[in-house]
Amino acid sequence: MRLEKDSLGELEVPDEAYYGVQTVRCSGNYKIGNHTYNEFPDVIRAMAEIKKACAITNSEIGALNHVKAEAICKAADELIAGKFAGHFPVNVWRSQGTGVNMNVNEVIANRANEILTGKRAYDQVHPNTHVNMCQSSNDVFPTAEAIVLYRLIDPLVASAKEIEKTLEVKARDFKSVVRLGRTGLQDALPMTWGQVFAGWLRSVQRAREQLESLKEVFSYGVLGGTAVGTGMGVMPGYPERIFENLSKVLGFTMKQKVYADEVIPNSGIFDGMRNTDHHSVLMEVVKELVASVTRIANDLLLYASGPRSGINEVKLPMSAEGTQGYEHENTAYLCEMMTDVLGEMVIAVELVRYAGCLPACVDRLVAVHRYACDLLRQRLVRIPAGKGITLAGRGLVERHLCAGRIALILVSRAAVRLIVQRIACRVAGRAAAAHAAEGRRYTQDNITDDLNDRTAI
Repeated sequence: MRLEKDSLGELEVPDEAYYGVQTVRCSGNYKIGNHTYNEFPDVIRAMAEIKKACAITNSEIGALNHVKAEAICKAADELIAGKFAGHFPVNVWRSQGTGVNMNVNEVIANRANEILTGKRAYDQVHPNTHVNMCQSSNDVFPTAEAIVLYRLIDPLVASAKEIEKTLEVKARDFKSVVRLGRTGLQDALPMTWGQVFAGWLRSVQRAREQLESLKEVFSYGVLGGTAVGTGMGVMPGYPERIFENLSKVLGFTMKQKVYADEVIPNSGIFDGMRNTDHHSVLMEVVKELVASVTRIANDLLLYASGPRSGINEVKLPMSAEGTQGYEHENTAYLCEMMTDVLGEMVIAVELVRYAGCLPACVDRLVAVHRYACDLLRQRLVRIPAGKGITLAGRGLVERHLCAGRIALILVSRAAVRLIVQRIACRVAGRAAAAHAAEGRRYTQDNITDDLNDRTAI
């Protein structure tokens, strides 16, 4: 162990660790859950990219020594490549942005010093003075959040398109296969399986298009705002250069939001550091996409029920080993998992909606990223092995349709019988009135003769 000191005192730090005293102090605060930023390399990568862009900018404006800036950039590149996985023990539920920001600062500073001097220390490069120059957790963390979500949208869109492609293929394959439609699980009228899959396709497509339209919202950052958005501590020339350099590091354009009808200068920074409505909208759209796929999965699960006493119109591909004695269970796992994913998304949406309070509500990433990373990056939102879906066979479908036709025939016969009875009553009533007028008695034989004469059914 090595001793490190900050303004609050000394703490022991593991010899092998690239993080420092502030990371140790933060990771020991408020033991709430076991989730650390070691689980979220997406965030660490984004933070390191920001640190690199800031070092380049500070060097360009003459605020940071070129040699130190180069060492910081080399260390940041190693973080971006994932070299220091396991050196980010800060708890995601208690970081509030500051903890993970200092964690990254310390790892980069120790590695930069190692590059320059051969040892881990802060002799040449300090985590606050140099790595965090012209920055605050309150502008770095929301910008990292936007970078992460911007990137996570693409794989989810790709998964949605994969689902759409599968549904479209199945809609075309089954466009002429007739099935018995149902309302409230009761037999209704014939339709085709192609129509079923086409309907599913449109719900996924609609959610995916909404998701794509949100991507631009997360191409805006708030660097230069520092602690509360006013830019306190920023060097001259930094705001004008930072987003250009950050865009080069990221490989896509990141910029400050500028409104045409600015009420005050830089209102986009104050907006980005305080408000979470765009995160709520994103999670709502993701929830709708998950809900659409969950609905499809549940329908498929019902259609595949059986095989002996269920509906058994659809055969799902094998996706896992079944339980002994229930060999057909292995087709249901992924369908049922979608319900669990939907539940996670509902929780995520509510957390995002209420995350943060007062300026610099940087803890909202705990809510957004905890679920967004898990669900989007792993791409659970897919039809379970959809390309392997087949129908149970025309024979079974035809039996269902035959049963439907029989039901319609029985209903039709009952309707005809009712009509005949009503006609008979009317005929009998008129005949009785006519016989009474003639003074004759109307008997059962008279009724039968009149019915035979007056009805031709």
